[in-house]
Amino acid sequence: MRRLGKAEAIGAALTWLRISLVTFIISAPLTAFPIYGAQKRTSEDDIADREFAIAQTQITFIHRILDVEMQRIMAERTEPPSAEVAKLFDSAPSKIPDIGDTRIPLHLRLIERERLNFVAGVELARSSVGHCGETSANPSQLVNKQGRDRILKSLQCHREKLDRYQHGMHDVNKAHEMTGLALKLPPFTQERVLTQNRQSTQWQDADLEAAYALERERDQSAEYVTKFLDTHSAGLHLVNGQLMFENDADARAANLLLNREAAAERKVQDEAVEH
Repeated sequence: MRRLGKAEAIGAALTWLRISLVTFIISAPLTAFPIYGAQKRTSEDDIADREFAIAQTQITFIHRILDVEMQRIMAERTEPPSAEVAKLFDSAPSKIPDIGDTRIPLHLRLIERERLNFVAGVELARSSVGHCGETSANPSQLVNKQGRDRILKSLQCHREKLDRYQHGMHDVNKAHEMTGLALKLPPFTQERVLTQNRQSTQWQDADLEAAYALERERDQSAEYVTKFLDTHSAGLHLVNGQLMFENDADARAANLLLNREAAAERKVQDEAVEH
């Protein structure tokens, strides 16, 4: 019998199934960059700029709480959300039932807009992690069909989570764009806000697509390994904690698949380091 050259890697390579969420991005506060559109700047836009400036501190606070909460969710930590998160989920203190109500100062409506987006993002993240069951695997588990079936089920669960989060994030960002219209801003400022929000959505879509393409490649590679072990299980044995094949050709083929899976894993890790 021939031992798999990276038999020990099978256990490690299939422990990554927890979803890796790209950090949720609330559209950045309005910044001053030139927009050469059809709208002309007026004194109302100057007033709107001052309202954005007043809202900036609270919006930055919401972004900071969002970052901490997203890290907690992604790490699947067991401690409850912070008191700040609970407060942001409670709409009662805002007393702003309609962000389009121009009788309410704009800076308060801007803060409420970010709070609503915070809630949407956190709810999406919470629905996109966990609940795939145990994701680790070792040779003693992979040598039997029950263990391999569990891995394949976890892979499918992970793929569905990627799809759900990617599509959900696009919907959250598009909804945030629409609230820019609901604010009833002066035409020049509205055009600037919508342009920034659309650019943010496009960037987020492209970033998720690139990151998840690597994860999907890794999923597929792991599935190939698991299915190969499944279809060649008659000659697969566990010897001294290592997987071994009776047939040398099967061992070589399995090692090739493992090397491809390891390469796909390295791409994902490199991408994570870059971000």
